[in-house]
Amino acid sequence: MNTKKTSSIARVIRANRFAKECCEMVLECPGIAASAKPGQFVQMKAWEGFQPLLRRPISIAGVVDRSSLLLWIRIVGPGSRLITSKLPGDEIELIGPLGNGFEPPDKNEKVWMVAGTLGAAPLRFYSQLYGAGADCRFFYGGAASCDMEVVEDAEICKMNVCATTEDGSAGQKGLVTDILKPALDESPPDRIITCGPKGMMKAVAALSAAAGTKCDVSLDCFMACGFGACMGCAVPILDDGGKRYLHACSDGPVFDSAVIDWEAL
Repeated sequence: MNTKKTSSIARVIRANRFAKECCEMVLECPGIAASAKPGQFVQMKAWEGFQPLLRRPISIAGVVDRSSLLLWIRIVGPGSRLITSKLPGDEIELIGPLGNGFEPPDKNEKVWMVAGTLGAAPLRFYSQLYGAGADCRFFYGGAASCDMEVVEDAEICKMNVCATTEDGSAGQKGLVTDILKPALDESPPDRIITCGPKGMMKAVAALSAAAGTKCDVSLDCFMACGFGACMGCAVPILDDGGKRYLHACSDGPVFDSAVIDWEAL
């Protein structure tokens, strides 16, 4: 599913703060938006010179009119702060779309989604592009009610949303896997796609395997180059009893959960 990548100067259309320490940005970049697929990402640079040194990888949350990208960005360090400080009309350098994304659903395939906080971004894009509706279950886990703005997104609201928070301030108290397990026991889907914290995805992969359900995970790894050249985002893979490594940026970031060596990741 790897598509032709391009380097572009994108223009900021909109930048709004939402949820906890997050920003929603819409960037006009027709070349990337027209070919982007759910699960792919872009490498972003919004500063002059070499500080910060590396571009920032950001998962694509959707497209607007096939000419603009929708991005959800968590503000965690100097790079993301510089990116999210940009105002409408400002320009940002992008390279993308990068990586391999989620496979489209087969005819009549029942797909469930499991997300933790901004791991919802590629799943939102999947829903937008492939038309997941009310019969699709969207399991979402956050830390507190401040994370719930994610599931107020219009595209996500089209699905059957089941939410948890760790502190019980919204949705059901507990972890997202607490509500996923009984649902799988009752009527498992054909496939689960998931993105979020590593511990959550590891648990989702184990529950899916126990239910006999295929599970595709989008790994949220730090990616320095985005092309597989720096070898910085190695993913340990189980291979006929041995071990080898793939790279999240070029071989992923979407992988079949069954091939990942979760204990070594």
